[in-house]
Amino acid sequence: MRTFRSFFLVTCIALAIAAHLRGVALAASSDEAAKLRTSLTPFGAERAASADGRIPAWTGVVTRAGYRDDPFAKESPVVTITAKNAAQYADHLTDGTKALLAKYPDYKIVVYPTHRTAVAPQWVYDATFQNALHGRMNGYQPQGVYGGIPFPLPATGVEAMWNHILRWRAPSWQYRGPGIQTTADGRHVTTVDVVGDWQMPYYFKNEQARFNGEYWLTNIRDLGPPIRTGEAIVGREDLNDDKTRVWVYLAGQRRTRELPNACCDTPTPATAGVMAFDELDNWTGRLDRYDWKIVGKKELYVPYNDNGTNSASDLVQAHFLIRIESATSFIASGQFKLRCVPDSGIKSRKPCFISMKTRGLRYSAIVGMLTVSSGRPASCFRSWSGICRESCNKPRAGTTCFQVAGTLPRS
Repeated sequence: MRTFRSFFLVTCIALAIAAHLRGVALAASSDEAAKLRTSLTPFGAERAASADGRIPAWTGVVTRAGYRDDPFAKESPVVTITAKNAAQYADHLTDGTKALLAKYPDYKIVVYPTHRTAVAPQWVYDATFQNALHGRMNGYQPQGVYGGIPFPLPATGVEAMWNHILRWRAPSWQYRGPGIQTTADGRHVTTVDVVGDWQMPYYFKNEQARFNGEYWLTNIRDLGPPIRTGEAIVGREDLNDDKTRVWVYLAGQRRTRELPNACCDTPTPATAGVMAFDELDNWTGRLDRYDWKIVGKKELYVPYNDNGTNSASDLVQAHFLIRIESATSFIASGQFKLRCVPDSGIKSRKPCFISMKTRGLRYSAIVGMLTVSSGRPASCFRSWSGICRESCNKPRAGTTCFQVAGTLPRS
């Protein structure tokens, strides 16, 4: 009996340690982190050019300063892909792009030479290096990170997704623009016309001592259409998802109310309910409803360097033409954890394409493609009921995507 009890105790301790190690992912070693200053870029992408030369080496040099300047306006395309030759380039196309080419015979994507223009301030690179040494996951919450990409050497799908959520963006910015829903028959319906102020306290320089976990603050006001004029939404996203809070002001009620479940598949007032909270910026909010895994890396044709696109009218066309380049991306897959709940229409699987350059997420769905790797808010929403032919960046030849997969919780 004593032997059995000892064996049982040892087994329980071993299981507890194993569970703890699964919940707390360890930081990278100093040797691994050193690669961020040699063979890898400060954000963890391959510094060297691709073997075929389509993706050039990363230099870290600012291409050209200026507001919305387009340094590549006079470039000629490398290739034009249509439904007729799509099979030839299938390995470099997302599912969304393939679906658009199949549905619209006159649809095309124009691929340009790749330019690795993504850069950040040196203090962000330095913070990213420190994050590699000290950052870790405690369950679904990152710890020991600030002011840079949290996991430049991601070992898990959750880490790769946090790289998107905490990707480098300006500490504060303002955005004014419409939300447009495109129906299956091609009509463009303005759902919101908003002005918004955003802050990223996570990227406040030299203020780590004051950082309380609130990494993204939003204040969005509706200017139209008339039915929504005067509405507003305020959000405070926290690294600890349980502390995230969102309030909405409804002009008709003249009341400010806190939303009880501002996450996941709840329709967000910021898009007039067209999108769910976790679709904002391709992915926003808690990750614990999915089982995430890194599938691999792949070179894809994706929107990039779209400085020539300046307005919603540039994006919302019969068939938008934006700059496409080739880029390497992490591919992360999210499988929804199974639960005994009624069917809510939520996609059970989310394929995610994460830019190696910026760590921003590229989203590919069966009905469309939406890319916000530049950190610029999208001007077009994806509709559950129709196809929104949307995109927010220009395509380029030579970008590698890191794929992560996410799946709904088993409980």
